[in-house]
Amino acid sequence: MVRARRGSLCICLSTFGVQLLSFSWAFCGTWYPHFLPASQCPVQCTGRRWRSLLRVKIGDELNGFQLDEPLGAGAFGTTWRARATNQSDLKTLNLAEGQEVALKLIKLQDGWSTLDKFEREASVLQRLRHVAIPRYYGTVQREGRDGLDLGLVSQLVEGATLEEEVTKGRWVATPENLRALAETLLEVCMHMASFAPPVVHRDIKPANILLEFDNSSQRTEPKIYLVDFGSAVLGSGTRTAAGTFGYMAPESFGNSFTPKSDLYGVGASLLFAATGLEPGSLPVDRLQVKFEKALVGTVWASRSRSVGNSSVHPKETWLPQLLQRLLAPAPEDRFSSASEALTFLRSPPPLATRDPASNGAVLPREAVSMEPPRGSKIVVKEGPGELRILFPPPSLSLDFRMGTFATAWTVFTGVWTAGVVSAGAPIMALFSLPFWNVGFTMLKDTFQPLIRGALELRIERDRWTISKANGKQLDSGKTAKLQCFLEGPEMGQSYLVLQEGIERPLKQGGLTQTEAECLEALISSYTGRK
Repeated sequence: MVRARRGSLCICLSTFGVQLLSFSWAFCGTWYPHFLPASQCPVQCTGRRWRSLLRVKIGDELNGFQLDEPLGAGAFGTTWRARATNQSDLKTLNLAEGQEVALKLIKLQDGWSTLDKFEREASVLQRLRHVAIPRYYGTVQREGRDGLDLGLVSQLVEGATLEEEVTKGRWVATPENLRALAETLLEVCMHMASFAPPVVHRDIKPANILLEFDNSSQRTEPKIYLVDFGSAVLGSGTRTAAGTFGYMAPESFGNSFTPKSDLYGVGASLLFAATGLEPGSLPVDRLQVKFEKALVGTVWASRSRSVGNSSVHPKETWLPQLLQRLLAPAPEDRFSSASEALTFLRSPPPLATRDPASNGAVLPREAVSMEPPRGSKIVVKEGPGELRILFPPPSLSLDFRMGTFATAWTVFTGVWTAGVVSAGAPIMALFSLPFWNVGFTMLKDTFQPLIRGALELRIERDRWTISKANGKQLDSGKTAKLQCFLEGPEMGQSYLVLQEGIERPLKQGGLTQTEAECLEALISSYTGRK
């Protein structure tokens, strides 16, 4: 009896489930589209829409465009070579009958997300007007029983992607071709950054760079185009991660994008074009791509080794310098803008006497004749193969204002915390923790140099060390990776900062602006950074 009841219950539940599925099927397939205008309906839930796209073939006609051949396919859609017929809206799209175009059909299997990408790409392309971006004509759509077909109509480029050219061995990585590629991509980035808010492509890579050669036999002087703006966004900020591994800037993995993120993609694409190697396959040291060994055997390695020869012009060694800045892991270490990178490309400074193929080893060079300003207490000594700089103990007078402010801040925080606790609200004291942190940080930055005393910086050909006056070593590293720059002036003093990777082993304050500039030039010149 119990089994019979259970069987009847199962049959009832099964029948109810079938009816529910049938109702859902009918609702989605019949009623759902009527809640939205046809132009906003993302996809028919019956699945007939996706199957209809799969049945698109050569010779089919879509809203007045005859499909001739597929040009490429991606996650977002398929691009076809198409011809405008007399059925097209020629006047609206500014097309001539029979004109060939590139028609990008989107796949709506992802629903709203794909439709959002389609609308975003159309919105971005409407703004852009650049010779290296295929001209955008407009959008087309076809409403039918099987759903809604959407497409982007743009200029047809007769060429292949940079990825295909390199993979098939047709790309010739001459300095002239690489310079043209770099200039074009940077000009496009400069154009995108000129809008308010700026346009960020987010997916600059060889597969999205088209090359059109006038002379297919010589493969020189190509017309270069940047395509696929499906991931582009307007303005900087935090968004969903997008891009391709190896061509995404490190900050992109934290869902943060700025125009500087596109500069990283430009650098990675140039590296691929110069070496034929995927940037993601190269070794990385603290997020910095180590591309020097990848240049071994190329024209750039031989030219970099010949820097000491006066017959080699500095402009002929621009690529390693450009890549070093474009592929910097921290956005602040890259060029400030595409305009600055373009200026550097067209008139690069003299190359430092370093061999990229030797992994940054410093080459012999002439002695640097630069002394600290008269009256300075800083001592500079140059010996065979080494540079020694002795920093005197910082003066208390220079840090008096900061020390006074830090002390007052900490005392006030302590008084406020004690008052809250004595008033019987210890939970409120937790709000003072950030203020304690700021106070202790200021006290540390002010009084730690005073306690530490004098320092000696010794830079040799392959290593650098920082020691106390008594000889106790505080830090050390590789000279080839050492960078030197200035900060400030702040409260009457400048700071000399030494950085290796993302670490800052030294931030020496108590310096005048003249002292800091002389030391920065001396250290940078000795290590081959200038």
